[in-house]
Amino acid sequence: MKKHLIQFVILLLSTTCFSQNDFSYGIKAGVNFASAHGEASDSNSQIGYDESRTSFHAGVISELSLSNKFSLQTELLYSQVGVNYAYDNRPADGAKVDSDLNLDYITLAILGKYQVYKSLSIEAGPQLGYILNANVEQNRSFFSQIGGGSETVFNEKNDIKDDINNFDFGFALGSSYELNNGLFIQLRYVLGLSEIPKNENQTLSTDLKNAVFQLSLGYKF
Repeated sequence: MKKHLIQFVILLLSTTCFSQNDFSYGIKAGVNFASAHGEASDSNSQIGYDESRTSFHAGVISELSLSNKFSLQTELLYSQVGVNYAYDNRPADGAKVDSDLNLDYITLAILGKYQVYKSLSIEAGPQLGYILNANVEQNRSFFSQIGGGSETVFNEKNDIKDDINNFDFGFALGSSYELNNGLFIQLRYVLGLSEIPKNENQTLSTDLKNAVFQLSLGYKF
């Protein structure tokens, strides 16, 4: 009985050490260069998505090694995305709107990671986001031809979280380079596959989706 107990303890310790060697965790943070893709249209206006939102992301990661070359990486991040868009309706009512769409998500990515060469790896997999905050900052310009022409500008910020879909699904593809001291660098592109707005307002037809380039620096413990 004592012999079996010793063998069981040795086996348990060996399994624990093996698991520790195969599992790692860490933190990461970096810059988002966010934009949008898709189409937006309105019968009386011209809408263009022309500038990206530069923001940040930060969170925790874990990695489970499945073989010498392949591992499974999970990331839980706070990530800010969005886009700048212009609404030019001057031919109809004299209005032009320049807006910043700001979206903040909690994202969960589950990525397959393959070591290409030494410390260089490629990563790919699905990402799911949950909306935390959503607002639009607008600069509205109204042009009038009365009295030789004039322009009136209004600035406002509106909470639009109720108009945004709660979940955002996308696909991530990128690469990472790991240093010997635990530091790593990542470059990634996340393509949104689900629509951002709920589209309950039928006057606007859009299939607008998120898109973001991410540059990250992290550390594995």
